[in-house]
Amino acid sequence: MKKNISIILIMMICILSFVACGGQNTKVYNAVKEEIKGNLKDEKSAKFASINDVLIIDENGTYYVLGSVEGKNSFGVMVSNYYEAYVTPNDGKYTVDEVNYLDDSQYESLYEMYSSKAERTKNGESMLSNDELEQELKNQDLYVTSTSITKKEDLYLASGDMISAVIKNNSNLNISEAVIAFAAWDSNNLPLKLKGSVDINDATYIKEVNYSNINMTPGSTYGEDSGFELDSDIHPAKARAIVVSYETTDGTKWTNPYYLDFIEANKGKEY
Repeated sequence: MKKNISIILIMMICILSFVACGGQNTKVYNAVKEEIKGNLKDEKSAKFASINDVLIIDENGTYYVLGSVEGKNSFGVMVSNYYEAYVTPNDGKYTVDEVNYLDDSQYESLYEMYSSKAERTKNGESMLSNDELEQELKNQDLYVTSTSITKKEDLYLASGDMISAVIKNNSNLNISEAVIAFAAWDSNNLPLKLKGSVDINDATYIKEVNYSNINMTPGSTYGEDSGFELDSDIHPAKARAIVVSYETTDGTKWTNPYYLDFIEANKGKEY
């Protein structure tokens, strides 16, 4: 449950007035637990983490909750799930607007990002806009040079549209793996939730995609002839993308410090 990390992070964020602390947290968390229990096949089997292990963040009146729960799946086996939830207060009650279930890597990534946000808030740093981001990202070792969307009618044996990003190795390193995050919008410039054609996870406004075995040498590009196939009901008109992380052939790993800025600028926002 990452208890020690959670407690330290929550204490740090509470000091920064970034998290709503105290009795209000309990009410928000109880609303989330009731919502999740109602979605389980056997709600009596639900075992939630202690409130001390949960992030509850007040974001301008809407609460963001990041936590974990164990419960029985359709086969009667106890499984652990991470989740994020959004809660809105209304006349003394708390309405759960959305619950998304996360895998281990997504959960860990969110923990790291909110830790970074807390530190930057403490230092008085603001989040970068998309225009400011573009200038910073061009100077990174690996960056997205362009994005594109290909309709399923123009693809061979595809069930959905394809979203793509071309990345360039701007370093003297040999890069073997990368993770790219996408955000997309419809023709009315409204944000779309993204989900792959074979995804079992819920659709999300920011979708991370693994670029495996890319083996990029210095100065090379990748992605011109590949992409991520979307669910058949999702039809984006515009997209943005960012390199979340990469790994070199010698095992060196790097995580983009501006990923949080990308999320803040694009997640659920109009284009």
